[in-house]
Amino acid sequence: MKAKYLIIAILIVLLALTVRSMMKIEENIRSEKIKLVEVTDKSKPLFNPLPAEEIAGISQKSTYSFKADRDYFEVLKSDNQWEKIFFKGVNIGTAVPGKFPTEFSLSFEQYLEWFRLIGEMNANVIRVYTVLPPEFYRALAVHNQRYFSKKLYLFQGVWTELPAEGNFYNVEFVRNFQEEIIKVINLIHGKAVVAEKPGHASGVYQTDISQYVAGILLGREWEPDAVEKTNRLMKKTEFRGNFINVHQGNAMEVWLGEMMDFAIQYETQTFQTQRPVSFVNWLPLDPMFHSSEYIEAEYVREYDNDLKSLDFTHFHKTTNYLAGFFASYHVYPYYPDFICNEAKYSHPIKPDGKKDNFYFYLLDLKEHCKGIPLLISEYGLPSSRGNSHYTPLGFDQGGHSEMEQAVLSEVLTRDIYNTRCAGAVYFEWIDEWFKRNWLVMDFEEPAENRRLWHNLENPEQNYGIVACESIKKTIDANGKDWTELKTGKDIQVNFSADPAYFYILAQLPDFDFKKHNLYIAFDTYDKLKGEHKLRFLEDENEHGIEFLAEFQNTGNAELFVDDYYTVFTDRGEQIVPPYHSVNNNNGKFVSQWLLANRKRESVTGEKFPEIKHNRGKLTYGISSSPASSNADWYWDNSKKILELRFTWQMLNVTDPSIHAVLDNNPKTREMDYSITDGFHIQFFITDKNDQLVKKIPESGTYFYTWDSWIDPPYKMRLKPVYYSLKKEFARLKKVPQNTDSEPTDENFTLLPYPGDYQGAISLVFNVTEKSIREIVLPSLLTYDIQASFIISELPQSNEKNPLFNINRALAASIDSAGGDFIFKLPENQSENFVQALKTKMIAVDEWTGKKCTSVLLPDNFPFKSKPTDFQDIQIAMSQTDAYYRSHQNGFRLFKQTSDYQLIDSLLNAEKGWYNFYIDKIVKNPEMVRNQRTVTEEQLHRLIRLFRNNKYWITTPEKLLVYQNCYRQCTIKTKNFNNLIFVNCVVPDNAPDKYLPLAVKYRSKAKIIKVSGSASDGIYNLHSGEAMLFCFPGKEVTIEIMEP
Repeated sequence: MKAKYLIIAILIVLLALTVRSMMKIEENIRSEKIKLVEVTDKSKPLFNPLPAEEIAGISQKSTYSFKADRDYFEVLKSDNQWEKIFFKGVNIGTAVPGKFPTEFSLSFEQYLEWFRLIGEMNANVIRVYTVLPPEFYRALAVHNQRYFSKKLYLFQGVWTELPAEGNFYNVEFVRNFQEEIIKVINLIHGKAVVAEKPGHASGVYQTDISQYVAGILLGREWEPDAVEKTNRLMKKTEFRGNFINVHQGNAMEVWLGEMMDFAIQYETQTFQTQRPVSFVNWLPLDPMFHSSEYIEAEYVREYDNDLKSLDFTHFHKTTNYLAGFFASYHVYPYYPDFICNEAKYSHPIKPDGKKDNFYFYLLDLKEHCKGIPLLISEYGLPSSRGNSHYTPLGFDQGGHSEMEQAVLSEVLTRDIYNTRCAGAVYFEWIDEWFKRNWLVMDFEEPAENRRLWHNLENPEQNYGIVACESIKKTIDANGKDWTELKTGKDIQVNFSADPAYFYILAQLPDFDFKKHNLYIAFDTYDKLKGEHKLRFLEDENEHGIEFLAEFQNTGNAELFVDDYYTVFTDRGEQIVPPYHSVNNNNGKFVSQWLLANRKRESVTGEKFPEIKHNRGKLTYGISSSPASSNADWYWDNSKKILELRFTWQMLNVTDPSIHAVLDNNPKTREMDYSITDGFHIQFFITDKNDQLVKKIPESGTYFYTWDSWIDPPYKMRLKPVYYSLKKEFARLKKVPQNTDSEPTDENFTLLPYPGDYQGAISLVFNVTEKSIREIVLPSLLTYDIQASFIISELPQSNEKNPLFNINRALAASIDSAGGDFIFKLPENQSENFVQALKTKMIAVDEWTGKKCTSVLLPDNFPFKSKPTDFQDIQIAMSQTDAYYRSHQNGFRLFKQTSDYQLIDSLLNAEKGWYNFYIDKIVKNPEMVRNQRTVTEEQLHRLIRLFRNNKYWITTPEKLLVYQNCYRQCTIKTKNFNNLIFVNCVVPDNAPDKYLPLAVKYRSKAKIIKVSGSASDGIYNLHSGEAMLFCFPGKEVTIEIMEP
């Protein structure tokens, strides 16, 4: 029997060796097939796209293992059946402590171990942001061969920096990004040789993992400023590619559509394979508007997070694109502030009886993305000691124990699933030390050394499911992990340090919290600087003190800072400290406040108070307990041992690896530091009335310094969030049933405004050229709206020599911003004036190429008459009312008021048309004397209120022309096979001036082709409907491409 088993064992070994040899031979064959084709001639295309007809044929024969359809992804199973899947997984960053993310220091074995742990967490997907080394992809293939029934799929990112000048259409930038797209597609098919380049992964990529790649994610969190600049420079709204169409979009959306189309075409044409593609989006560019979000002051140094949108509903796949696209968002429950401050998110109650702003925001986002798979490609909470943003419901950016991180992350994951999102990809797998956070990054200097130490005050470094820590000591006051411990019956004080903390262990035999208070004073650098007066000392202290820790009892302990050395900054209140220690003896120590939430004001004037974070408040507990993982100190009364730790930044250490402490020179632009020799430390025991009982040491100070380092030691540990996500991921097995009802019949609805608007505002300005150039035109471009401008007599004009407030340059500027012109008639019209006005109208027509057809009449003008001196007048209005010749129920005059909540209510309650006439823009609110005068700030608030309430903001002429068409047109349709012919029929006596009319088409059809409209191309009926724009009197053809 033994011989039998021996033979079986030998055969198994031989079989394993044979399989391994075959795999090596296969790899060598693949390696020989890899061809590096590098197009060095920048004038030549990166590849030669096939003609549309040919690519259509290839597309229909392409293979694909994943598809994005309706609300979820589907995966092709081994039995050739499609199965819906809810993606659950984690984002992977590879920057281990001491390394930049571009150093790619992990081995094949490390990746393989990570994948094993992630798989055991019941995850089914991972996401990476950029190209990683070949070892990563080889490890993924090996893992999926070993764990066939629990494979890990991949969302592969295509990273890019921002274009230098902020225009995404820059030719060089586009080419570089497309080169990166090609590289990504080649390597996932195992056919890439990537040359070495600083900051980029390189090597021979011969492992084909394409069967595991669920999707490609283009780009990054796009900065709103760059999106706005691109939209200003490039006036594009439509794109019709072979695979992706964009309709009624903006220039950035068109650019993204072009890049998506490029990626799909390259993979389809080169590998006859497709997969879902998307781009990265985040809340500052979401498609909804939020009145609680507003930049109300120039000093605020942050993006306008409610200015521009990237809307996935503007994207449509063609029938060539079998795999389909999806929506991808990074969503966190604390940023931007609107996710907390909007009442519709923070006030309602969930089905489980709890408030949850994250849940209700996701409901809103999913409602907007209905019919498109919505992947939450980043979400999570950090287990940092520091907190950089507070929320009303406790989903803060930091300040969570590891247990809180675990419990709250479970809630967020369940929210994503319950709101019918397509997947939840947690941020992130490991703690990454190189990352910066807005609240504390100015005090991490030199910045390039951030990766060498672990800042627990920095939330961005502590999102990981896996802790990457260098912590030497557990705060528990037992001293077992103090190899350098001094012991004895008398007072003993010990110090230690690591890349995360500075530690103290003190044995204080006679100390009793019932009788005593304890103070620990720190001179962190330069004994002459700092506070020399302590309230419990009669004489000045020799060493200037930067920090003073006070312990009154286990529930009241705090590390205070000398008032001159605080880093509390509030630019709104013009509070900017010197950021360096100062020789003083005023005896003042203050709490270590940081401004986590600046005070805000909504568009309607609602106030949101500032929230300060006190990083000096010390938490009592045992740090090995997940519920008190951020504990700062512990006192064992039986042993009379105190153990405590301070994060380095609590002591204004800007880089402990080189002993750098904050010591700014206000004359330089950078935040400066000095190198300290070490800390001088003193203990003071007082009675409860702060009368000195004992000074430790009795004379002088303790001095402690620590070793510098360039390669920090660390170890990895699974945090409790690993196990909470493991449990939650196991529960999320089946995709929820779709309870949404689809359209039961086909219908067309003519809309009163050109889109999903509930009303309209026409803007009219009669202001100075300075106001037009400096305020009005930038506002029109910023908000992508239109307005009319009054052309009238200048003050120096007279009857013999009429002068007007328009010139060629100004007319061109107004025209390029989308504005038009209204000529104002004075009450007394001389023949000379009328002739001069006619001449000026003709000149403006020539300058802009547009016919001026609007006049502003004096209030005493007989409105039932038409101004016969002028031909082709479409609109005639007064400053106090509005009129046009074919409709008696036109505008209501919008009356300006500073009660923005009242305006908000009015716009919702009394939907319709309003004319807003502005004849002066002033700087000081006290100068607003009537309803036609506004400040620049008021103008911005009003525009945002109009926009946020879904009002079309346009010119009087365009509004009235549109309304005239809308009221006179009727829709008639006829069907023939898979074709529908749509006509907006106009009466014979209708005016000859038209604008395209918005028509909402509802149907069960999934994909249609539209021709003869103002926006032709392929449309997807994402939620059972599509918005078409039809010219009155012109037939539109709809072809049902996919029923």
